[in-house]
Amino acid sequence: MPAKSSLSLVLATVLAAWVAVVPAHAKTVAFSGYTWDVRSGTGGPRPNQWNASNAWVDAAGALHLKVGRRSGVWTCAEVTLDQRLGFGTYEFKITGPIDQLDRNVFRSLRGFTSGNTPAFGQWSYRPTNPSSHIPQNPLPVHLNLWLFQGHAPTNGQTVEIVINNFRFTPQ
Repeated sequence: MPAKSSLSLVLATVLAAWVAVVPAHAKTVAFSGYTWDVRSGTGGPRPNQWNASNAWVDAAGALHLKVGRRSGVWTCAEVTLDQRLGFGTYEFKITGPIDQLDRNVFRSLRGFTSGNTPAFGQWSYRPTNPSSHIPQNPLPVHLNLWLFQGHAPTNGQTVEIVINNFRFTPQ
């Protein structure tokens, strides 16, 4: 009998070690007719922590991205479209005054006018020689909300943006 319990203990130890090194299945969300991969873990822009719980789709179909504090650590949100769409028009409809977010919070839907004043709306990039200045292979679409150099929001409050819709129109 001791050999059987010893074998069970070894098997349990090997199984526990295997589970510890195999990454969990990545979380995805369905938003605006597309599948988006939700980021978790650590990485650039550094030194940010990414938590899959900070990105979700509500009952009305809107995508929420949040920067919040979990167990004493500030965590960020990012989703990446699981396909590459190519040249065309990318439209995002966002709820709330995203031009008034905390100065330590960055979002991927940001533009500037002269004087470094935040501007949201329509913008375009049309270089004189697009084939040498614009990647010719489709790039992934990332939507994220993250902290500048990992610094917490100045007011110490959770930050959330709501993206109601995403639409792509091919060129």
